[in-house]
Order: sequence, then structure tokens, then C-alpha cells
Amino acid sequence: MTEHTEASIPALKERVQARLTELLPELVALSDDIFAHPEVRFQEHHAVAAIKDELSKHDIRVQRPAAGLDTAFIADW
Repeated sequence: MTEHTEASIPALKERVQARLTELLPELVALSDDIFAHPEVRFQEHHAVAAIKDELSKHDIRVQRPAAGLDTAFIADW
């Protein structure tokens, strides 16, 4: 684990903000896609697949189903 000093916090915030700015188009597209395909509780199959695909693009492992629910998942980064 990397220890961060108080002086490194602004630099870390800047890196996070830059990465979020990079990812913004993908995040908005994902949000729009989920909004365009409404699903009721425990039936969010389209949403889960879209989120899994997006996470997988960024080398985040997704394990599903989880907790006995087809629409639940665990993501490991």
C-alpha cells in the first residue's frame, strides 16, 4: 500500500479528476444505455451485462452471479 502525505493529496486529486474526465464519455454512454433499457428490480440483465462489459474493458475482473442473485456481481480491481 502506498502511503500518501498531506502534500500528495492535491496531486492525487488532480490525477483522479483527469482520469474521470477521460472516462466521462464512456460513463455517459453507459448511463444513457441503461436509461434506454429500463428494467425492474432483480431483472436488470441488460444493465449488469453493460456494466460488466465496461468494467472488463478496464481490466476489472467481474464475477457473477453473486450472493445468489443473477443480477449481482463482484468486481475486483
